[in-house]
Amino acid sequence: MRSTDGNNFKKIATVSAAGNSSTIHNYDYTDNAMPSGSSYLYYYLSIADKDGKRTSSAIKMFHNVNSTSKLIVSLSPNPVN
Repeated sequence: MRSTDGNNFKKIATVSAAGNSSTIHNYDYTDNAMPSGSSYLYYYLSIADKDGKRTSSAIKMFHNVNSTSKLIVSLSPNPVN
């Protein structure tokens, strides 16, 4: 989920889970459609378990100093703390 104001979030992607596993899996997503001109962007993960239970990560703010249209972020481990 992404927001330009920290309050109104929009779903930007879905990343499929690897399935049931006892090992840690790393997932990634590159936000190639960042709104240009936004100095601050806010992200959080909405995580859905196979049983339908949903949890959310903490909101993370990123200061996009150059207001560029590409930001690479890595969040780990899975699940994110």
